[in-house]
Amino acid sequence: MLKIGVQIAPRFERLGEFLADVRALDAAGADTLWLLGDEEPWLVLAATAAVTGRIRLVLPAPAAMADAPATTARRLATLQRLARQRVVVCAPLAGTLPDEVTALASGIVQVTDAPAARSRAPTQQPPARAPIEVWTPIELSADRPGWRRALHDCEQAGADGVIVRHDHRLLDLLRNPDQDDDRSDLQLAQG
Repeated sequence: MLKIGVQIAPRFERLGEFLADVRALDAAGADTLWLLGDEEPWLVLAATAAVTGRIRLVLPAPAAMADAPATTARRLATLQRLARQRVVVCAPLAGTLPDEVTALASGIVQVTDAPAARSRAPTQQPPARAPIEVWTPIELSADRPGWRRALHDCEQAGADGVIVRHDHRLLDLLRNPDQDDDRSDLQLAQG
């Protein structure tokens, strides 16, 4: 089944709203949380880990490779403990992350616009490493049929997941994926 990832920009001027949005996405069934913006990802993910319980947290590759491998591994091990092993690392290319990072990551994700271009053949990775998942960014459709069509197309193209920017409509789509836009309940309520 295709996974849904959500890109969200931390809003520290409204920290309570940001953390509430993250908790709602976690409860609604989003698979991964991808950060947008210039904030320090280690700190934002640590705060996010404290208020969520299921959603996987994506650490960007630049953060995973910024320091010496031993320092990065120590930070990642700490973040994994805070997140209860839910941190995955976004790698630009297979094999570009230090071994210390891939050994601690719960998963490795790559972003591509062409998921069909990847080979489904087994990669030559040591067995201890997590499999690489391929994710494709998509726009949130204006209606449910368009949303379902976009998900179907990405799944058929070989993507493991899609990444969509946070939007107020997304929670409803995650909670009620098969429901059509029938708003007769509102008509009954309003008379």
